[in-house]
Amino acid sequence: ERRRNHLRKEDLIMGGSSVPSNTTQTTLLDPVRQKGLQDASEIMAKYQEKIDMYTKKIKQYEVEKEEITKKARAYEAERDMCKLHGSGFGIAVIFLQISILLSSISALAKKKYVWFLSLAVGLIGIFYFADGFFLFIK
Repeated sequence: ERRRNHLRKEDLIMGGSSVPSNTTQTTLLDPVRQKGLQDASEIMAKYQEKIDMYTKKIKQYEVEKEEITKKARAYEAERDMCKLHGSGFGIAVIFLQISILLSSISALAKKKYVWFLSLAVGLIGIFYFADGFFLFIK
């Protein structure tokens, strides 16, 4: 009898089925525990799916980052080239405006040497304008 009770206690601890279900609460909790383990495995599977999804997104973002970086570097190179062209055009505008000013002054003052000076300044402006396109002055 004592050995029989001892076996029953072991069965209760191990969740054995030899013990009638009305004698202990452990056997009543077994389905709940099993369901909990199933729920836990389902939750783990869902988390793993999310981890996989986020890993894919990270890889996709890394590829997109490389593409965007390449485009950005191309735009930076284009910007730098435009800066080089822009400086020549800026200087050309200054000389051409001075040339127009001198031409106006020569017409009002009726001084021919001021008009020749405006032509020379205009030629310098045209030179810098051409440099804005072709960049022959560094």
